[in-house]
Amino acid sequence: MLASARQVAILEIVDRDGGAQLRQLADLFGVSPGTIRRDLTMLDASGLVARVHGGAVRRPGTARSRKPLRSAVLVRQTARAAIAADAARVVAPGTVVALPAGPISELLAEHLTTVPELTVVTYSLPVAQVFRAHQRDDQTLILTGGVFTGTQGLTGPLAAGTMHSLRIDTGFVEFDGIAPNGRPANVDAGTAELNRAVLAAAARVVCYTDHTAWHRLAAHEVITGASGVLLLVDAHLRQEARGDLASAGIRAVVARGPAPPRP
Repeated sequence: MLASARQVAILEIVDRDGGAQLRQLADLFGVSPGTIRRDLTMLDASGLVARVHGGAVRRPGTARSRKPLRSAVLVRQTARAAIAADAARVVAPGTVVALPAGPISELLAEHLTTVPELTVVTYSLPVAQVFRAHQRDDQTLILTGGVFTGTQGLTGPLAAGTMHSLRIDTGFVEFDGIAPNGRPANVDAGTAELNRAVLAAAARVVCYTDHTAWHRLAAHEVITGASGVLLLVDAHLRQEARGDLASAGIRAVVARGPAPPRP
């Protein structure tokens, strides 16, 4: 089941029963408690449920007018899934990749657990948990170390220094917002610093964000000069936003999504 469909199902359970326990949801959907925890975090951040210890409850006064909210969640998660699927296509077996913090990166991590002999460098604890849950003997997971922040990332000089010291074949960068000047940025200063380190250290960089980032307030710019950066986006990003990006020297490429099954 796609994360988007699972989150809509969780929302319906919380609406119906008034709340749900994390472990019960994990058993119901056949996924890890960590996966459900990320689902609940996303639903809470969207104002759809209220996170509590061990699960989630219905927010007071939000039982009505759920259909538009469910549709928004489904659109956003489907968009992010398309971006993650496209990003995963550029990763070859036996290479070194750097993964950032962020919801698209967590979906990308799920794809990359199937790539043999991969070395993954990350400062994101949720991304690290995805790989740890699969525990492949032929994959190596490197945590940068650093200072733990509210973004569930390990940032600061130690993390940035580790990133600069490694040979990275493909570095991924996830942005939180796109300013009116077309510059992608991050909300957290430490995350922005790590993304700059990836841009400097990786032989190839793939950047991405979804349509909800346009004009979202994010103070810390990562790309400060027009450098022909390619940004992977979803089909819901408005044409006006693509024009803003183009003015900043950034080319937006629309994700195609998961490849069709082979006959």
